[in-house]
Amino acid sequence: MRQSSTVRWLPPPPDCVEVNFDARFNQREKIGWSGVFIRNNEGYELGACRRKMVRIPSPFAAEAQAAEHALELAKYLGFNHIILEGDSRTVMEKLIVAHEDH
Repeated sequence: MRQSSTVRWLPPPPDCVEVNFDARFNQREKIGWSGVFIRNNEGYELGACRRKMVRIPSPFAAEAQAAEHALELAKYLGFNHIILEGDSRTVMEKLIVAHEDH
């Protein structure tokens, strides 16, 4: 029997928005889908999108492209202070290293 845990959303600080992203990947067809959701500190939806991705070689590539879509949407909507969240540890670690190098 599996135990389930409740995941509780924690709002970003008032001067930030939270940008969540995720990806799905179909190995056989080499396609993926990205989803992005942006909320403010009160939990209100400020933006969302989904995109089909083609010629995607791996799950990592799908997650990385979803992260790029998330950053593009946040920039397009004019958000300068964001908290980016995704479920791919490798992608998030690569983004942190890239940010620290700049």
